[in-house]
Amino acid sequence: MSMSNPPRTQTDEEAQRERWSARAALWRERPPSRNVPSQITAELMLAALDPRPTMRVLDVACGMGEPAITIAAGIASVDGQVLATDLVEEMLAMARENAAQRELSNIAFQQANAEALPFPDATFDAVTCRHAVMLLPDAPQALREMRRVLVPGGRAVCLLAGPPEQSARERPLAVVRKYVSLPATPPGAPDRFRFSGPGELAEQLRRVGFREVSDVVHTIPVVWTGSVEERWATALRNSRRIAKAIATLPAEQQQALTNEVLEAFRDEEQRGSEATATVVLATGVK
Repeated sequence: MSMSNPPRTQTDEEAQRERWSARAALWRERPPSRNVPSQITAELMLAALDPRPTMRVLDVACGMGEPAITIAAGIASVDGQVLATDLVEEMLAMARENAAQRELSNIAFQQANAEALPFPDATFDAVTCRHAVMLLPDAPQALREMRRVLVPGGRAVCLLAGPPEQSARERPLAVVRKYVSLPATPPGAPDRFRFSGPGELAEQLRRVGFREVSDVVHTIPVVWTGSVEERWATALRNSRRIAKAIATLPAEQQQALTNEVLEAFRDEEQRGSEATATVVLATGVK
């Protein structure tokens, strides 16, 4: 049985804008060092689109610009256009800068709420959304909006992280749980690993009316270009839930936890190419 979300309020949206504006400021200061996985997933999504030179593509919640930039380069044509949207202007500013570095002329940017897209029905040939569906407060409504703005026969391509146990990047969480109890995310609430289980994202697409739905799990390398200390600092900034839990510990336990996590990170680096994660790529047709 599907589970409906409670109505959103203006305060909800303001909280989301505040959260992602803060995240954009963090990424502006210290961009995520994940270029290799980011490019791989962008190329997977481009291939899943079955790209054509005259396509009109909408990228929802584009963040710093991917996969919109890779898709725009992949359909390089004056007739093919990509429109990248995000909830906050701060993200779009970084996306514009990254697109300008590629000297692309077939990509534009617009602020938009994924749950209330400001476009007429049947406007786009394809819609993409990467690493965002699971974080949207009303994910089913956002998927309905993506379907609405597609032309009949248009394709949606969504990608998100696979289960945490399949990600080398998440293994240090096992260390954290030895020291603190992390609060569980309420069922259906936004979470990094929401819809990451087998068939869950595909089922969400089916529930809102997509047909010819399929999902594929891909294994990609985990790459980190900063020091282990920088990686841990970034992880704490990106997860206030974990940072708050750790802050409740006595200083000596915080230091012991930090030392153990850093050692786990160093172990990952030594394993090199063995460090991987999975992503789920789901597609559906209107």
